[in-house]
Amino acid sequence: MLMVMANNVSMRSWLLLISGLTAADQISKYFVVSNLEFAQSIALLPGLNMTLVYNEGAAFGFLGDAGGWQRWFLSLIAIGVSGYLIFWLRSLEQSQKRLACAISLIISGALGNLIDRIAQGKVTDFVDFYYSSSSSCIPFFYPLSDYFGGYNCHWPSFNLADICISLGAIILLLDMFFEASSDEKSTDKTS
Repeated sequence: MLMVMANNVSMRSWLLLISGLTAADQISKYFVVSNLEFAQSIALLPGLNMTLVYNEGAAFGFLGDAGGWQRWFLSLIAIGVSGYLIFWLRSLEQSQKRLACAISLIISGALGNLIDRIAQGKVTDFVDFYYSSSSSCIPFFYPLSDYFGGYNCHWPSFNLADICISLGAIILLLDMFFEASSDEKSTDKTS
């Protein structure tokens, strides 16, 4: 009985984190959409702009020009993955905080982008990292001419939900690595 109560308290904490991050994502997108025109940029730091763009596809614009069906396809995937991750989160032991944090981050990011996709058919992105180059860009960066005859090489724009998904995936991989390492150490000690 005590373990069930502890797990419910823990689950409430993770759901609160998911809700808070999803709300922060939506608030940040609302702020950007309310203050910028499409493709308008505001320089924040050298190499960092706030630029309002929309993505009708998945990561890196994949399926962005597929004609509209991708909106519902990607929404169904986000709903399915989020449902699975919530089920997984509920099954975790209270001691598995790192894994619970990773799953919560991924769920909040998926929900933040899902809200955009269902409400407007596209995801609002605005974080624009770039670097200057006199020749070509490294892979995954795309070139835009600058005023001096060189290029600014831009990473595809993203948002807070994308940051949550990426951080969650990194923490998930680290957790898997640390768990595997821990299992090897305990196997070596028993041998």
